[in-house]
Amino acid sequence: MAGATRSKSPNLTLAAYNRKRKSGVSDIATNVAAATMVTAEKNAVDNTTAEHFIRLAQTWTNAPEDRLADSSLMRLDIQSDFEAAKDGAEKATLELHKAMTKAHASGDGPEPPLSELNAKKNCTKGIRQRKNVLENTIECIKMDPALARDVYVRAAIKGKEGLSWKAVQEILSEPQLARAIGSEMKMVVGRAEDGRMRMMTPDYEKTHNVETRKMKDGSVQEYTLTTFGNRGNTEDVEVIITKEPGGELCAELVAQVHDHTKYLAAAKSGLRIHMDAAKDPEFEIREARPRKDNS
Repeated sequence: MAGATRSKSPNLTLAAYNRKRKSGVSDIATNVAAATMVTAEKNAVDNTTAEHFIRLAQTWTNAPEDRLADSSLMRLDIQSDFEAAKDGAEKATLELHKAMTKAHASGDGPEPPLSELNAKKNCTKGIRQRKNVLENTIECIKMDPALARDVYVRAAIKGKEGLSWKAVQEILSEPQLARAIGSEMKMVVGRAEDGRMRMMTPDYEKTHNVETRKMKDGSVQEYTLTTFGNRGNTEDVEVIITKEPGGELCAELVAQVHDHTKYLAAAKSGLRIHMDAAKDPEFEIREARPRKDNS
């Protein structure tokens, strides 16, 4: 993994570790709620979320040594804090929305910048988008806890000497990306004439209107139309459907992401499919707590 000079921070006692985790989660909830309701700007919420997760990650990476050595315990800790941050941010945002609504009705302030539904949805989006990075953090802690610590120490530094959130993602995801590139599993891909690729699910015959044509050499070629582009700027393009080694496809997609802005959106989508397929269950955390059975 790409590294730098390792930081040497003392490991916390278990009591201090748990106390700082609780405080960090509370800070995320409070500050994300404020960013959501005061500015209502996506960038402000994203930046606030990243800043406070970096601080919380500095606590995780300075856990007691016996805890750092047990990836199952670290996964449970990080999963618990991820879930608590989502729940806390939603609760704090809705409470602030209610207070602003009441104050506005009394003539003591502006009305909330978002509806209650949008506030609830927006406040946790930045947290939910950190899930993959948190999973990569668990793996890095297992492989090289000093590097994991150093990454987040440098991420907290402002300016050129620090690491951007994007750089944090790239460093921590290296093992997962290596697994994806090393995969020999065949995957279904649709290739357009202009070079764009669309990774397709195993049930592509159900999700797409697949047609066939007989080629001059007697082989049968599958093709279909698929949509490329972002919302409001899409186009339907014919793609030829083939099965190819996943690792080779992933390496090609990585090259497209780095070298061809024309292919960026489609390549990132395909790359995420490969990365998701390469996830190691040892490091995965839940999307949400299981629903309680009230029956």
